[in-house]
Formats: sequence, structure tokens, C-alpha cells
Amino acid sequence: MKVNYAIGALSKSVYEKMFMWMVVRINQSLETKQPRQYFIGVLDIAGFEIFEYNTFEQLCINFTNEKLQQFFNHHMFVLEQEEYKKEGIEWTFIDFGMDLQACIDLIEKPMGIMSILEEECMFPKASDTTFKAKLYDNHLGKSQNFQKPRVIKGRPEAHFSLVHYAGTVDYNIFNWLVKNKDPLNETVENLNKLMTNLRSTHPHFVRCIIPNETKIPGAMENPLVMHQLRCNGVLEGIRICRKGFPNRILYGDFKQRYRILNPNAIPEDNSLITRKLQRNCWAL
Repeated sequence: MKVNYAIGALSKSVYEKMFMWMVVRINQSLETKQPRQYFIGVLDIAGFEIFEYNTFEQLCINFTNEKLQQFFNHHMFVLEQEEYKKEGIEWTFIDFGMDLQACIDLIEKPMGIMSILEEECMFPKASDTTFKAKLYDNHLGKSQNFQKPRVIKGRPEAHFSLVHYAGTVDYNIFNWLVKNKDPLNETVENLNKLMTNLRSTHPHFVRCIIPNETKIPGAMENPLVMHQLRCNGVLEGIRICRKGFPNRILYGDFKQRYRILNPNAIPEDNSLITRKLQRNCWAL
């Protein structure tokens, strides 16, 4: 069993290093000696995973999705409304109920799932049973996102359930302690680096929607599509755009394009009119 996990860990590490080597080679090929201030990055992530049998890998993937969805929500629902107020637009803050911090804290904060897993890995006599007991002692009945799984006949055993934004997932903790001891596994550390990089950028989001689960062209399962739009925050994003100002023109572009129609309407030295026009550009 340990040999299989070692082979898997080595394979993932080789793939990661090969991918990074390829990225470096591409960047070197496109490199110029001219000064550079901007870059474009594309992040493509695996979708949220809910299987009949979910283990440590699914938790890592779903945790990543949870963090990225929270990043999207913060930009779409918090920063968007703060921008309206900053521009002097009359606006009442709307809580869209899309805060995922409780689930994120349950996984990553001290005495959260990852913290308890790390702690158990330091004890020689720790086991899946002691890990499960500590999870239940610290979170069952204390966190709404941590639940005891339902026993469903014919389905694999599950030890605990997490209420994610995309749905409730049942997790099996078999061999989590062994997997977490993998010296090549830097999942959480790499995720923190990724989030730091994302916060320093100006992001744009592209949502991929699965039309059906049978991979049939032209088939649209409406409930499946609506579920994805709802849990990804797309519907709420449309709501805030309809209530706010979805189309914006930078003031400098607006002035350059339309000043020829009436130059006297935008005097160069009248800062009051300039500020008013800047706010009006949001609505155009």
C-alpha cells in the first residue's frame, strides 16, 4: 500500500515539474529585453467533485474551489458595491448571502480539519479512528458545515460530511494520515501562494457550464444548468449588475470620444463638472 502511494506521489511530482519546465521554456521563448509592467495569467481549475466515494484528493480539490469561489464572491459582491460608494453613487449595501468563510475556516483554521490531520500525523499511535474522533469532538454540533453522514444502502462508507457551496459531500478518511505524510505534497502551501498572486491582479472570470451529465450534444438539462448558475454565484452576479452599472467607460476615453460634440460642456479646469461626468460614465 505504501509503495502505491509513493508511486502516486512521485508521478504527481514529475508531472508538476514537467509542467513548470514547459511554462519556463515558453516564457523564455517569448521574453523580450524591453521593460515590462503587466502580465496575463490564465487559471484553469478542476471542477467541484462529488462522487459516491470521496477521499483526501476530493477534499483538496473542493477546498481549492471553495477558496476560489470566495475570491469571486468578494470581487463580485463586496468590492463591486464598495466601488459604487467610492464613486459617490447612491447605493444601499446588499447582502447576497454568498459568504463561504465558515466552510473555509472549518478546513484551514487552527483546529480545523487540516490542522487536526497535521496534528494526528505527529503521533505514532494515531489512526483513522482517532482522527475521526477528534473531528467529531471539535466540530460535530458546533459547526453547521460539519455533519454526520447518512447511511445509504449500497454506497461506500463515509465518515463525515461537509456542506460546501456546491452541495454536501460525504468523505471517507481511510488512509488520510498516510497520504498527508507525503513529503512531496505541498497542496495547502501552493494554494496560499496562488491566492496571494490572485489578490494582486485584476481578475476576469469565465464560467464553464456543463449542459448535461450524459455528454450528448444538443441536450440541455435545465435543473443541472440552473444549479450550477446558482451555486457559482452567476445569478446573483446578474442581479447586482442589473441593480448597478454593468457597462463602464473610463472617463478619459469618454472625454476623448465625445468632447467634440460640445467642447464647452467639459472645461479643462472645472473639477466639479469633471467629477459629475466621471460618475455619469458609469451608467453609459
